[in-house]
Amino acid sequence: MPIVDEALIHLVDDDDAVRATIARLLVSGGYRVREYASGGELLDAAAAFGEHDCILLDINMPGADGFAVQRALGDRSVRLPVI
Repeated sequence: MPIVDEALIHLVDDDDAVRATIARLLVSGGYRVREYASGGELLDAAAAFGEHDCILLDINMPGADGFAVQRALGDRSVRLPVI
């Protein structure tokens, strides 16, 4: 299980309660989670993404929505799976 031990789920949601609930659920399942309140926060952290990480991205957010964030990730050549 070395990949799972290294992998990190990057959770992006502007709703604090939803983000906290999803994070607790994922952590209880044994996953490592880093939380972001906006797409901008996620993009600021992009340089530190691991090769086995994935992104759980909210679609409806103020400012840059999930689709815009996903396009920005592609523009930065970030090729992590996005859910």
